[in-house]
Parts: sequence; structure tokens; C-alpha cells
Amino acid sequence: MKKNQKNRRTRIKPLWWVIGAFIVAVILYVGLPDKSSPEQQVGPSDSESGMLLYKGNGYEILYPNNWQLDESEQEAPAVIIASLDNHAKVYIQAQYDPRLITGSGKTATIKNLTDAFRQNPDYSITSTLGSEINGNVAYLVNGTFKDNGKQLEFREYTIFGDDGNYYSLRINNNPGDYQKALDGMVSSFTITQPNQDEVTTRDLVETLGEVQTFKKQVQASGRSTFGVQVDRKSTTNELYYIVQVYEIFPDHMTTFNWYRVNPTTWVVERQDLATDTWEQVD
Repeated sequence: MKKNQKNRRTRIKPLWWVIGAFIVAVILYVGLPDKSSPEQQVGPSDSESGMLLYKGNGYEILYPNNWQLDESEQEAPAVIIASLDNHAKVYIQAQYDPRLITGSGKTATIKNLTDAFRQNPDYSITSTLGSEINGNVAYLVNGTFKDNGKQLEFREYTIFGDDGNYYSLRINNNPGDYQKALDGMVSSFTITQPNQDEVTTRDLVETLGEVQTFKKQVQASGRSTFGVQVDRKSTTNELYYIVQVYEIFPDHMTTFNWYRVNPTTWVVERQDLATDTWEQVD
């Protein structure tokens, strides 16, 4: 799409998820709130379970209290929780796709995801199966992949919520390492769903004329999938909701525009990456 020429494209290894394929993207966080903003909170340690509660964008997950949040891969639009020796990493990302409002959207997502793995020579799929995590339909791909000459195991869960929301939960680990801890993290994953302000914010951005035009272009080309998601919530320290509009190709994701919405006035502004400023969208 000609609008997104201003965005650079980047691939990351390990390649990890999203509708239609594992993606990573050109996501320029210039001018965006710090990744450690309060909407993503770590709860108190449970001395009996030795776990911490992480509250993300529409989900919660428990993780070992001697693991750490890893923000070293800033170009990846995901939360990363890693063991101290980095032999195991869990990548989590909240996503939205309007196709998933209908049942047929899940079928397309599952097919595209599986095809993406099979087309990548670094990946070997050992099994795929339907699953369920805390009452939510999920799809799991198991396998191995090569990263800098090293053989690693991976598990990729696509967890479907309501109203087009879904969540990618990717696990990379050395063969056999931390299986019990990783299984516990997966079983603890709970969808909390976006609040009404988040839904209103997303709808305001999606109905913008320029976004609707972009959406029609994406759908007409048939080469990619349109997406819009609330990337950051409004908090006591950060007034605005931050929204990403993007398209997903079989091997990467490209951002169309970043927007921010004031939940007090519901004014929508677009980010100008060249000047690192925001301008109101009429």
C-alpha cells in the first residue's frame, strides 16, 4: 500500500506468529509511551506458588518470580517473559481481526498460520491440534526451528477471544528445558477482554475515512489482511490510548499508521513519524 512506504520492514528470529504467519514488523515506537507503562502491571508474588501475575492488554498470565520481563527486542510488538539464563522465552501479543467475528475467520487464520511454518525452511512442524485454554478455543503448533545454527523447540498458541480479539502465545526453549514452568504459564493464561473505552477507541479509529480506504485496498489486493488494535491503554500516567492500523502479509506485518485517542474528548490524532508530532484527524 503506498501509504505505508514510510515504514521500514524488519524480520526477527525467532519468527513468531500472527494471522497469516509469523510476523514481525516495522513498528516504530517513536513518540509512543514506554513499554513498561502501568497498564501492563506485575502483581505481588504468591509465596506459595512462587509466581507473579502479569496484567497485559486484555489478558493475565502467571510466571515464575525468578524470571524477568525482557524488553531487549523493542522492535517486536510483544511482551517477552524470559528465564534468567534465556533458555526459555514466552512472547505474548494481543491482536484484533474483524474476520474473526465470524466462525470462518478462525479457519482462515489456522490455515495461514500452518502454511507459514511449512513454507519456512528453518521450521519443522511435529504436530498441530485444536486446544482449549481456560474456556477459550485455541490452536497449537508444535515443532522445532533453527536459530543461528542452534536447534530450539517452539510452541505457538493462537487463542481466540470474542468480537475479533485473539492472542498469540509463543514459547521458545532449549529441548526439554523448563517444561513444567512453561506448562504452568500456558495453563494460567486468562483473557480479560478489552473494556468499553478500548472498544470505543478501536471503533473510532477503524471508521476513519483514511482507514476505511486503506482497509478496502487491502481487501481488494487479496495479498494481506487488514488489522487494527489498541496497542497501549490510557492510564493515570499516560492520557492517550495508542492504536495501530496495519496489514499482515504471509511473512511480515506493515504498519499503516499510529493513532492516539483522548478518552475524555474522544479526539483522534495521527502520528507524523517524520516530525514526531501528532495531528488531529477530522
